[in-house]
Amino acid sequence: VTGVQTCALPIWGLEASEEAVNETIDSLVTQNGFETQDELFDAFKVQAGMEKEEVLAESEMQVKVEKLIASESGDAEPTKEELQEVYDTYVAQLEQVSKEDEEVEIPSFEEMEADLINHVKSQKESETYQKLVEKLQEDADITKNL
Repeated sequence: VTGVQTCALPIWGLEASEEAVNETIDSLVTQNGFETQDELFDAFKVQAGMEKEEVLAESEMQVKVEKLIASESGDAEPTKEELQEVYDTYVAQLEQVSKEDEEVEIPSFEEMEADLINHVKSQKESETYQKLVEKLQEDADITKNL
């Protein structure tokens, strides 16, 4: 079973609605090829030793983390310039492959626009996530016991 990330840090001030948690669980059901949430919960119990309440708690935390990243990343909508830059990089990679092997058909910007938007949004969210982790590490009081 894949999809639930554990997180020991509390996310203060953020709420996760029951609907958002259920959407996350339903997404996991689909990703893992199950028909129902109960099948997913059973699989978590068998494979990870997690009770239903633990899966729900971790899903709630995941919703909160996603909200935090969304609030910190602000307007994640990519600009046309950002999209064009990613597209140009992709085309250059395809052209390189085409020179080395056989000719590769290069899709138009318009054909790829939805994928480009998702890629840039994901990249921005990853950068925000990394900045949050670095900030948490800076602010953390870590004790190493050797």
